[in-house]
Amino acid sequence: MNDKFKVKSVNAAFLKHFNCLQSEVLGKSVFEIQEKAWNIPGLKVSLKKVQQKEVSAIDLEVNFVFPTLGLRDICFNIHPIDQATEPLYLLAIDDLTDRKLNERNQILAKERQTYYDFFIQTPAAICFLKG
Repeated sequence: MNDKFKVKSVNAAFLKHFNCLQSEVLGKSVFEIQEKAWNIPGLKVSLKKVQQKEVSAIDLEVNFVFPTLGLRDICFNIHPIDQATEPLYLLAIDDLTDRKLNERNQILAKERQTYYDFFIQTPAAICFLKG
């Protein structure tokens, strides 16, 4: 994207994942994509920090509701691209939602196994009485 946040190039993976057409994205501000649904808190501030060279790159992780996907955990990685003609920035997007869900499920499975092992290996019987 350029210094006015207008998208100059988009890959097929982005279009497929976010259910967009190239004509809906190219030449538009990142914040105008999908009828301004990409007005993500913190993204503009992070882009401006890289643009103003306050930082050389930023990783921004957000939890956001996208119009076609619903609630997602997304990591935005922002880097300047050295170009002679105009300032350009690479905005890489990684959807972490499934990965985080798998990690949570693995943690729950380990906890369940721990409790199961404890009760199976306990030499004494445990009884809860109501009354």
